[in-house]
Amino acid sequence: MSHLVLMNPVIELELEECMEKLKEEQKARVKAEERLLELEIENARLRSLNTSLSEVLHAQSVTSMILEDEGVLGNIENSFQKFHAFLDLLKDAGLGQLAVLAGIDQSDFGILGHPQMNSLLSKPVNMVKEKSFEEEREEHTQNSKVLLEAQKELVDYKGLGISVLEMSHRSSDFTKILNTTENLMRELLNIPDNYKVIFLQGGGSAQFSAVPLNLIGLKEGRQADYVVTGGWSAKAAKEAEKYAKVNIVHPKLGAYTSIPDPSTWNLNPDASYVYYCANETVHGVEFDFVPDVKGAVLVCDMSSNFLSKPVDVSKFGVIFAGAQKNVGCAGVTVVIVREDLLGFALKECPVVLDYKTQAANSSLYNTPPCYSIYIMGLVLEWIKNNGGAAAMDKLSLIKSRMIYDIIDKSNGFYACPVERKNRSRMNVPFRIGSVKGDEALEKKFLEKAVELNMISLKGHRSVGGIRASLYNAVTVEDVQKLAAFMRSFMQMHQS
Repeated sequence: MSHLVLMNPVIELELEECMEKLKEEQKARVKAEERLLELEIENARLRSLNTSLSEVLHAQSVTSMILEDEGVLGNIENSFQKFHAFLDLLKDAGLGQLAVLAGIDQSDFGILGHPQMNSLLSKPVNMVKEKSFEEEREEHTQNSKVLLEAQKELVDYKGLGISVLEMSHRSSDFTKILNTTENLMRELLNIPDNYKVIFLQGGGSAQFSAVPLNLIGLKEGRQADYVVTGGWSAKAAKEAEKYAKVNIVHPKLGAYTSIPDPSTWNLNPDASYVYYCANETVHGVEFDFVPDVKGAVLVCDMSSNFLSKPVDVSKFGVIFAGAQKNVGCAGVTVVIVREDLLGFALKECPVVLDYKTQAANSSLYNTPPCYSIYIMGLVLEWIKNNGGAAAMDKLSLIKSRMIYDIIDKSNGFYACPVERKNRSRMNVPFRIGSVKGDEALEKKFLEKAVELNMISLKGHRSVGGIRASLYNAVTVEDVQKLAAFMRSFMQMHQS
């Protein structure tokens, strides 16, 4: 005989109410966790900001400007104590009634101004005193400064009534733009007088052909040495094989995670030149030295770390760089070539790639990428006004150190495959969950990053994972936000 069990109506009603409360609690917890992440991001930003400001101000001997004011120090210390107490209570109190428990008013957490580090590196003391941090940031952040200037002049360049897009490349007005851009380039890199600066089209990939076509004829054997440390130098070597006998100066690497010891390189004395890529964007490998090639002609692809640090141009025969990473927008490639290397192009070299022809015509043999050159000039001016290549170098170290420190202290949750001594300051590749990566976890990381307005963090399709690119236009504040997100994501998902 079956028995029917009837639930007490009162108990049933209470159960329904409990279920509703549970759903509300779950929603509240999700909101609280999101708020916790926001606060942790702001906390990390403030911590890093304080450290970065101290480093930069000390380097410029203006620390006393702020730190001698005991009132300012007291306010900073008080705010940090309250903020950190609040975060501690968030974790200890289980995310409930936290602001009340902490006894801290929301106004205690007003967002401070966001100083742009590079503005402080180069501005005189009186300028820093007169302007707020926010004003400095707005004036000196590359994204806003350059783009707003370009926007203002897009339809009416300096009162001429036309755009640079409409301007004849043979006009005196464009000649001024071209000359200004070249002069800024020479000044920022201290380029010797016996080097030509030319602005070409075709990107770095066109130079994979142009280099051998212009230089392989320096010696009769038509041989060239290549250092292959990543995907881009590998492509350059493959392209050069069409015109020359290519010697890879080291054994083939099993993975692009390091730079072979230069003492082991097998340089060919009959090679017309030695070629390497200063920074491999895909694999995150960067040279922190200029190779000693025993007097041979040294050629370098600097597309992705160009003007991120000072360079002794006199050590090179040819330097080339696409503008789109650090010095402008896509469309123009700068080539810096020593004068004694001109005039050796092979007869099959297309005239637009002939360095001698382009140099003799001041980059105007054919129509150059006028607007891209104009944008480059604006960016070079911004770099100059913010401390030059030396200032960009300091900022690159600060920014990359933030991310690598988190990776190295994550107990394997984040893993960077590149040997520490060869890690790139421009491109930081890493996997999440293990050395090989947990694709589900990485997908979740990327999705959450987009929600926080952090984009383009997906690794190159050939290697997968995550890649943070820290070019000149990426601010310290941007990297602080990413660093804080990485910490929070690790805390939520690390087992």
